Amino acid sequence: MISLLPKSLFGRLLAGLLAVIALTILIVALLIVRDRREFVFWGDGRAAAVTTIQEITDTIEATPVGDRDTAIAAIAQDLSESFSDERRSAPPPARNLRTVVAAYERRIARALGDEYQVSITRARRSAAPVIELNAPRRPVRRELPADVRGQRRTNEANGFGRAGRLPPRGLDIAVTFPDEYELVFRTDLPRNPPAGRNVIFLQLGLLTLMLTGALFFVARAITRPLSNLARAAEGIGRGENRQPVPERGAREIRDTTRAFNTMRERLQRYLDSRADTLAAMSHDLRTPLTRLRLRLEKISDEELRTQCAKDLEEMSALITGTLSFFRSLNDDGPDARLERVDVNLLCEELRKEFAATGQAFTIEGSATHAVTGKRLALKRCLENLISNAMRFADNVSVHIEDSDDVAIRVRDDGPGIPPQELENVFRPFYRIEASRNTDSGGAGLGLAIARDIAQSHGGTVTLRNCLPGLEATLRLPHALS
Repeated sequence: MISLLPKSLFGRLLAGLLAVIALTILIVALLIVRDRREFVFWGDGRAAAVTTIQEITDTIEATPVGDRDTAIAAIAQDLSESFSDERRSAPPPARNLRTVVAAYERRIARALGDEYQVSITRARRSAAPVIELNAPRRPVRRELPADVRGQRRTNEANGFGRAGRLPPRGLDIAVTFPDEYELVFRTDLPRNPPAGRNVIFLQLGLLTLMLTGALFFVARAITRPLSNLARAAEGIGRGENRQPVPERGAREIRDTTRAFNTMRERLQRYLDSRADTLAAMSHDLRTPLTRLRLRLEKISDEELRTQCAKDLEEMSALITGTLSFFRSLNDDGPDARLERVDVNLLCEELRKEFAATGQAFTIEGSATHAVTGKRLALKRCLENLISNAMRFADNVSVHIEDSDDVAIRVRDDGPGIPPQELENVFRPFYRIEASRNTDSGGAGLGLAIARDIAQSHGGTVTLRNCLPGLEATLRLPHALS
């Protein structure tokens, strides 16, 4: 399953903050749009018109059918008398007239109820009674012919409008009563909302960009100390002797950094103490071994001298192997500095050295990336893996692969290892008696030393049986650029 969340803490923190900000701005934008619509609805008289339509409809509904025309004429007369005599220009129609009219219709239908049918169209000649909801234009004062004046008086008496009006324009709101009686309310076209809506969204967009920039730097300031701490931990895992990490950031991060620095200091003191102890042991153990070899020559019994010499050599091998094992992580000599190591050249160097002793192996593949580490330590690690393979097989090959990391596979055609013993052989001094004993060489430390060296470089060593033989895989991370 693919996760849409960023993998880093910085990415997730920034994404979370931006999501909250975006949601907040979206809600604010929706509230602004709603309030602007309400403002326009109330500002151009549509809200008052809805109330008027509802009141008139209720009144006409309660009036007997035969008296409705008279009631409508009286209502029209009252509305006409309440109109202002000020000249008004017809408002320009709204740009999104269809949407505005649909919303207007829904408002009226909701106010009247489901038993009424409401439809809104552009104003036209209507056979149904018409009630004007907006003040008419002020007629031009001029002397009219007698027949026109008579028609004007007739229209005014009917209450359906005044003579001298321009042709109908605006909207006709047709309300059909439950008893199929129809009444038309005429009103002006809805006005456009106030200008500046796009400016508001532009301002919100600029605000979002400003907040994104601010949140980026805030999130980076919070997570940078954690990134530094992670790099320091990785460096220690690679064997780098780093300086203490600066304690910066929030209190919890400073406490974590302080604990990490304390751990690093204690670990370094332990490693230094072990290195001093190993140096002393190397001197103190070799001196009595030398004396024993000298005294061995004074033994006259040939058989006894041979047995003692064999035991002495075995003891010397155990001591040498033990010191090499403990020194594998504490190789702080002048040649143990961290450097970029070319795996291809290292394997080729080992191939030549083994060929000089009559032990040959082949190399397949190559690595395009270098690794960071102690060159001599990595050479010892590979040498142990190759020697272990040659001890129990006739044919050995080294395969180099480069993908997410550098993988070096040492394959042989030997008897392999029982599956339950694949991890046990990495324990110090552990030997599988059926195939690996002191007579076959080694003290059971080669694989343990190889794994410790690999882990000190941030890598791994694993074993698996293949048909035929055994495969040992050394994986090392790419060198940091």
